Amino acid sequence: MSFKPIIPIYIIVALLVLCIVAIILCIVKVQYRQTRLFRRIAIVIFLLFTMARPVFYVQTTVETALNNLDIYFVVDMTGSMIAKDCENGQARRYEKAIDDIIAIAKRFPGSSYSVLAEDYSFYTALPLTDNYDALDVAAHSLIPKNSKTTSDSDINGLLNYANTHVRRNLTRRRGHQPVLFYFGDGEDRVNSEIFVPNELKNSIVTGAVFAYGTEDGTEIESISSTGTISSSPVKDNNGKIVISSMNEGNIEKIATGLGVKYYIHNNGGLNTEALSNINAEATDYKMNDESAYEDIYWIFAIVLLGLLLWEFAYVLDKILLERKAIK
Repeated sequence: MSFKPIIPIYIIVALLVLCIVAIILCIVKVQYRQTRLFRRIAIVIFLLFTMARPVFYVQTTVETALNNLDIYFVVDMTGSMIAKDCENGQARRYEKAIDDIIAIAKRFPGSSYSVLAEDYSFYTALPLTDNYDALDVAAHSLIPKNSKTTSDSDINGLLNYANTHVRRNLTRRRGHQPVLFYFGDGEDRVNSEIFVPNELKNSIVTGAVFAYGTEDGTEIESISSTGTISSSPVKDNNGKIVISSMNEGNIEKIATGLGVKYYIHNNGGLNTEALSNINAEATDYKMNDESAYEDIYWIFAIVLLGLLLWEFAYVLDKILLERKAIK
């Protein structure tokens, strides 16, 4: 048996010593040999044992992730990500991006995660948290927004937005190491040149850029705010069908600017090479075996409850007797 106290152990020990002294005094002094005094001392003793939180270690072990990685998923959710040119035309770009986010998160259990995205504007879909379930919900809630010309795609703006969050959290969370993953098709109708902030490159430990789409491109369909996609293609102001294609040149510039590798991911699951490289480059990531334990403080708590009920009954009885005597 071991203990995981909820208050400093030296306080518990000091109070237990006082309880032992009180018991000895009650035994030695005849006038103190009263049931109620022994009961009240027992209440204090069992309270202290409950607060000491005794546990039993078991033979099995549990695998515990010890991870100080802050993983940022930076996602392009503008209109072009609706394009259905992944998995040989069976999957949309944003669907593949969501699948990859989940696959990467599972590769790094115990990390903290954040999702930063762009549609009509830049926004935080998930603040930094170590709750995997929250990440799963946030990732599957990502829906691209309509864009006739995809003119709202602003890679530089999204990277600057990510830089602000990474730098701010880096100051607040000393000892944690940022990892950044970018997901998009490389289309950018706002900037003539892709620029990655040097501060962002110098802040992250590692990461990767994942690109979606084909160079030939495909039509873009419209999508409602609830994610319902129409069957008719989007047309520009001149009535021409909008064709969206992956811009590998921009994708490469993003990767080079961040100092990471990029992967064009249109078919199959997230490739083994990408995951292996990411895993190898992420520092301070380790798995540790820790003995599992079972709490047994509840046993002392049950006895404590019984003693408190006994004391309550004693006090109540005494009050009732005093009232009768007054009458």
